[in-house]
Amino acid sequence: MKFIKGRVVFLVAGLGIFFITSTTYSAKIQFPTEELASESVLPKFDNPVPVRNRSVVTQKHFDITGFYGWTLNDAFAKSDSLGGIFTYHFNEIHGVQFYYAKLSGQENGYPQQIYDQTGHATNIIGKTAKPESTYLLAYQVTPFYGKLSITKQGVLNMSIYGTLGAGSYQLVGSSTSALSAGLGTKFYFTNRLSLRADYRFFFYNARDPIDEIHGKRAQINSLLAIGLGILL
Repeated sequence: MKFIKGRVVFLVAGLGIFFITSTTYSAKIQFPTEELASESVLPKFDNPVPVRNRSVVTQKHFDITGFYGWTLNDAFAKSDSLGGIFTYHFNEIHGVQFYYAKLSGQENGYPQQIYDQTGHATNIIGKTAKPESTYLLAYQVTPFYGKLSITKQGVLNMSIYGTLGAGSYQLVGSSTSALSAGLGTKFYFTNRLSLRADYRFFFYNARDPIDEIHGKRAQINSLLAIGLGILL
């Protein structure tokens, strides 16, 4: 019996010592600041204030862009085009633009290629519709403005916009009214110089693209343009 009591007393004493030492060494441990990790996985900029601010201010400014483009829905006409976009920004979101594109006005080699391979289509050579130019007055809305961090040394400002417009679409020998809708984006190298990518649809009623003897019908064409712009 004395042996058992001795074991119980020894066990209780051991638990008491463990509890006291655990409480004593549970104090908060602090390391010197210089020994803590300071590297961040987030982009680190030398001057963080401009990153938070809007660097490119377009409100009440004019924007001029010259572009080279390609029509994407003309099966029988050369796709090359040159043009310009002249924009006035009422504020950072809303603006109005004048859009002009000089289209090729020339037939491509596809009708001749069809004839060479099949012996048909001689009646359409030289008779296909040839888009000549288009101009529009369009409303522009810019719902998104942001910045891209390509390297830790700086950022690239960008914006995404949409357009709705109306104007004229000219074919060689004829002209018709047109509606337009499009999307575009701009990348600013500086506060004034930018690269623009613009994709626009044109809806119009014109002569049949193969032969005018088939009359007029509703048509859709689209134009992808890449250009350089300057903010005035």
